[in-house]
Amino acid sequence: MAGPQGQIATMDVMDRGETAARVEQRRSPRVAVPLSGRWMAEGRWVHMMVETISAHGAAITTLAPLPSDSRGRLVLEGFPLAIPGEVRWANGTMAGLAFHLDSTEAAHLSDYIARQARLSSIPLPLPPEPNLGPNL
Repeated sequence: MAGPQGQIATMDVMDRGETAARVEQRRSPRVAVPLSGRWMAEGRWVHMMVETISAHGAAITTLAPLPSDSRGRLVLEGFPLAIPGEVRWANGTMAGLAFHLDSTEAAHLSDYIARQARLSSIPLPLPPEPNLGPNL
């Protein structure tokens, strides 16, 4: 889908159920990887699931709404660094985060995302079909 001036327009996680597309303006592409962790801010934390992520930000789903423009840290399972960032947008229990990492930290996060993407694409064997008997 082409946007203004020939830019690529993509459907974002915010566009679920909507027909509107928005122009992609991110510094790096987001990857849909099944990750979970916690968003920590002001001495509190909330469990979250990553919808999409890059070294510069993420779209997440939380159990409780997050206030826009709040600052905090994202803790991902298996990643050693608490990622500093801020909530750029929030819509109910969905939120978009912008990360504040130096280039070395961003490279480590990119490597982690790539590893997790490879792991999540490993085909798993299907469970055996249940034996429903001769009549079915």
